[in-house]
Amino acid sequence: MHFKPIIIPHTLLPLVQTNLTNSGECPPCPPGHFCEGGLPAPAPCPPETYSDKYGTMGGTAEVNPAGQNCTLCPAGRSCLIGSSVPRSCQPGEYSDVGSEFCYSCPPGYFCPVENVTVTQLSTLYGCPGGLYCPEGTAVVPSGPSFHCGTGHYCPTASPVVMNCPPGTYNSNATVNALSQCLECPPGYYCLEGRP
Repeated sequence: MHFKPIIIPHTLLPLVQTNLTNSGECPPCPPGHFCEGGLPAPAPCPPETYSDKYGTMGGTAEVNPAGQNCTLCPAGRSCLIGSSVPRSCQPGEYSDVGSEFCYSCPPGYFCPVENVTVTQLSTLYGCPGGLYCPEGTAVVPSGPSFHCGTGHYCPTASPVVMNCPPGTYNSNATVNALSQCLECPPGYYCLEGRP
């Protein structure tokens, strides 16, 4: 998403008297801000962007194609309004390019390190089949606390624990497919989601 600063005609701004005699005496624009000609003060970089240097001249690349502008926030980080340094997403969080916020790792995925991106989430961090990762999982899933559970199955990256259907069962806590739910033996009945 690209933002354009609001340009206010100089005729609507109050005149500010200074003792400066030429433009070279003006202080450089501070990090986290951009300065357009005619503005009386630095404007903060818009949300989803940042500037880590002095002298930024435009709010986005559309405003100033020379490159002296606020930069789109990188994936795995977040940038609030006026950011001079992108904030790292913490374990259990992720973000895409140009994000104002980091988001909680979704169910079915895990975010075990800082700065997880959407691409990494979809290619590297899907919860393994037979295990279930609740929202915000910040560690590599392993052990009984992540097991799908008897009477259930969990495909890779499943956002929910799936019940074995009525007439089937399973006594294994790490089943990853419906085909692994077994037919109820003759003379027994099997309820949905039961071992």
